[in-house]
Amino acid sequence: ERDKKLKKIYGDESVKTLLLDIHRGKCCYCERRRGKIELDVEHFRPKGAAKQARGAKKISPGYFWLACEWSNLYLACKPCNTSHKGILFPLADDSRRTRWRDDPHLIEDEEPLFIDPGVENPSDHLRYNDDAPEPKTRKGKVSIEELRLAGEKRPRLKESRLEKIKQLRLSCKTFELAFRNLDVAGMAGLLDEARLELRAAVQPSAEFSLMAANFIEDYFRKVGILIDFLD
Repeated sequence: ERDKKLKKIYGDESVKTLLLDIHRGKCCYCERRRGKIELDVEHFRPKGAAKQARGAKKISPGYFWLACEWSNLYLACKPCNTSHKGILFPLADDSRRTRWRDDPHLIEDEEPLFIDPGVENPSDHLRYNDDAPEPKTRKGKVSIEELRLAGEKRPRLKESRLEKIKQLRLSCKTFELAFRNLDVAGMAGLLDEARLELRAAVQPSAEFSLMAANFIEDYFRKVGILIDFLD
């Protein structure tokens, strides 16, 4: 009965609509943009039960008192939310897991091993080498592995990233060509156009914006051009 009442709240259409706007239609974990029907209201801390690791026993109850808390609600694609994360919620120290609202082990004492996209900058924990995410921290490593963010078992995600890389490479090459040949007629306009395309690619609203920022940085570092439009 309690679960039904809670679902009426966090499952309300207005909640998803607001989250769609906040997340700009992107999954909070893989950054792939999906349609409304393909995105779920995601509980960062699982509401019904939790698991420290795949194959481990369920820990019940889950974080039921956070089922309707905005700080625990995100938007995630079905593969990230259902196929891979599910009720998995590993902590650096499972003995400090909070089991109920008034537990002496407070939420603030927990150290989740998933990147919390609402309060953390994913770039602090991972970066991209072309389309492949690489960990910078333990949290980045666990997030990549458990959410299958590398795409080795998620062909559609990998395909979407590779298509984005193809577009970014073209824009980068166009910028480089125009930059090196500014004395040629029309190149200044081409440079500005490419700059706008690259700047748009790294905006928070853009699909795969972190991957785009890393790719652009790496590209221009390799060709020896100092850029200032990623700030």
